[in-house]
This record gives sequence, structure tokens and C-alpha cells, in this order.
Amino acid sequence: MIKVGDKVHHFMEMHKHGKVVDVIVENNSLLTTGGTSSSNVLMIVEYTDNTNKKLLRRISLGDLMKVYD
Repeated sequence: MIKVGDKVHHFMEMHKHGKVVDVIVENNSLLTTGGTSSSNVLMIVEYTDNTNKKLLRRISLGDLMKVYD
């Protein structure tokens, strides 16, 4: 389970580590023949580069992996 404050990385960019600063849950009201679809969970991840600039990215929860150091 990933929560605010955890160190994470995107599964396609394993060399870039960031920190989760916020969680956004987008409700989906799409009605299909099988029922309603699930809501989207997005994480706001803060990356810091070599010049100490902060970069925020919205990444889907399923694309993130937790970093254990």
C-alpha cells in the first residue's frame, strides 16, 4: 500500500525516485452493461533534480512501485 510520504518510482523510470505528496481519487460515473466502472486513483509525486527544482507529476497508482532502502 502506497501512502503520502512514501518514496516511489514509476515502473518505466526506475532510476528516478520521488515522494508522494498527495492522493487524488477521480470518481467515474460511466455506466456500462456490466455495471459501473471503478474510480481512478492518482498520486501526485514530487521529483527533485540536480538543480533542486521540484517537479510534480500525476501518476496512476498501478504504475507506481514503492522504494525500499
